[in-house]
This record gives sequence, structure tokens and C-alpha cells, in this order.
Amino acid sequence: MGLTFANGLRHILRQDPDIIMVGEIRDLETAEMAIRSALTGHLVLSTLHANDAVGTVIRLINMGIEPFLVCSSLSLAVAQRLVRVVCPSCREPFVPSQELLASLGLRPDEGGEVLFYRGTGCRRCKNTGYYGRTAIIEMLEMRQEIRDLVLGRALLEALRLVSQTSGNRVVERAILNSIDAIRNGSSIADSFRAEGIFPETLIQLIYSGEEAGELERMLNKGADFYEQQVEASTTTLTSVLEPLLIILVGGLVGIILICLFLPIFNLGKAIRGGRM
Repeated sequence: MGLTFANGLRHILRQDPDIIMVGEIRDLETAEMAIRSALTGHLVLSTLHANDAVGTVIRLINMGIEPFLVCSSLSLAVAQRLVRVVCPSCREPFVPSQELLASLGLRPDEGGEVLFYRGTGCRRCKNTGYYGRTAIIEMLEMRQEIRDLVLGRALLEALRLVSQTSGNRVVERAILNSIDAIRNGSSIADSFRAEGIFPETLIQLIYSGEEAGELERMLNKGADFYEQQVEASTTTLTSVLEPLLIILVGGLVGIILICLFLPIFNLGKAIRGGRM
């Protein structure tokens, strides 16, 4: 019959609904219709396959949706994972091993703050130790900070402006290459290191900022560091060049004076020689 989600959405939009539920977004055509419906003021609910809530944004972009359309239409992404529940009939408390704590992302000193249970097995759970499932929910709200990160607007625009005002073709080309690498998913530190012209100190600061989620603070720290370096280099250069400039100016003044007075001396000698 040729009835697809995309075709169904086209007919549904003619009914002027308030809320639209799309079973699943599988292809670009369905994604485009869902995005268009959301942009025209409809609340659209749908599902798609992704590993986590953040993966929803990446999945839509990989389908072919422009990042600015994703940022304009997506309000909330919810990811869920179903996990087994320890059987309440046969559960008992226990002290977990350090290996188990490490697998859960906990330090050994944090284990005492959490009470752990495990199922010993009973008739109700058929000796599995688990009975039923529950959902672990992860939500991503598309705030302005998230939109800026998706668009790469602040960072990439700043890098582009730096490349235009650098006054150095090598630096300009390196920054433009880094921008392309960042758009393709590379980290800032890796894209800078691949060019081979940026100081390793700066790359390490950027890497630390990316890993710790404090990129802005590390960039400001790097800017302050190199500003101090430039100021110190300028001071050193000035202290070295100032005596040389004084000597150079003195030499030029001496040459000018010699050029001015030497003809007068020669003329005086010639006059005295003629009288004799």
C-alpha cells in the first residue's frame, strides 16, 4: 500500500493535531517530517535507536538532519535501559569486593556509604536471585549550552576569526585544518597536535580541559600564560635592543656631523693653502 511513517505524517498534519506520536524514526524521510512537524508548533513524540540520550542528537545528524534543525526542534531526549531487580523474597545484604566497586565506578572508601543486596535464590525467582525488571532513565534537556556545543558555534567561530587575523598563512591553514577535523569528530587537542606547529604546552592544557570538562578555564589559563610569555620576551628584547639602538643612533649622528663638517674643514685647508 505504500503507507509509511512519512506518508502518514503528511496526512496527519492536515488534521491540525496538537500532539503527534511517530512509532519510530528509521530513515531520513521520516526524520525530516518529524522535524518539520516539530518546527511548525506540534509536540512530536517518537523513538529511535541510540546508545544513550546524547546519541539521539548524533543519530539524527548522521541520518542527514542539519545540526541547526536538530537544535531548533529537539526539546528533550530520554534513554532507558532495563535492568534486573534483585528478588525481594530472598535478598540479603553483602559487602562487595573492590573489583565490583571498581566496575560500578565507585572507590573502595565509598562502598560503605551504599547498602548492597544480592539474591540467594528461591522458588519465587526460580533460584535466579532476580525477579522482574526496572528502567534506568537518562534525560538530555536541550539547553542553550547544549545547542552551542552541537552547533560548535562559539568555538569554531572563534577559531575561524583567529585564523583570519593571524597574519600568518601557515597558522591560518593549520587552524582551518583543525576546524575541519573538529567538525569530523576529532578533539581540539588531537586536531592541534596533528598540525605540528602548536606548542605542546598549549595542547596539554586543552587536553586537560577537555578531559575535566573545564575547557574554558584551561583556555583562559593558556591565554594568560602566553600573554606573560610575550610580555617577558618583549621586556627582554627591549633591554637588549635599547643599548644597541642608542649606539646605532649615536653612530648615525656622528656620521651626519662628519658629513656636514668635513667639507668645511677641507674648504678651510684649501683657502689656507692658496694664501701660502
